[in-house]
Amino acid sequence: MVSIREFLDAVAEALAERGTSSRDLLALQFEKEGGDLRVLVGRGPHPAGYPPLEDILRIVIETCEQNGITVPQLQRITFFDSEINLECASPEGEAAYTYPIESCTVH
Repeated sequence: MVSIREFLDAVAEALAERGTSSRDLLALQFEKEGGDLRVLVGRGPHPAGYPPLEDILRIVIETCEQNGITVPQLQRITFFDSEINLECASPEGEAAYTYPIESCTVH
């Protein structure tokens, strides 16, 4: 089984190869059936200074590792101008985590 870190690192690499940055993204939607990934992009970019995808995914990976969230449990990562939301399934039900944009920026 692929670790959450390996999986999200591969997603970041694939998006970078396509020229897609965090500023372009509306959401990454993970499909349970077949393991497909839907990449939703916006009509315009997020504001200048938006954190790089690697920084955002680093925080998401840390949350997943700390809470035992595995790849099949990922549902959606939504990219708002002011925050990032992670939605996932767990044995206890649905879980959601919110990260203010400021907390995603490496200083």
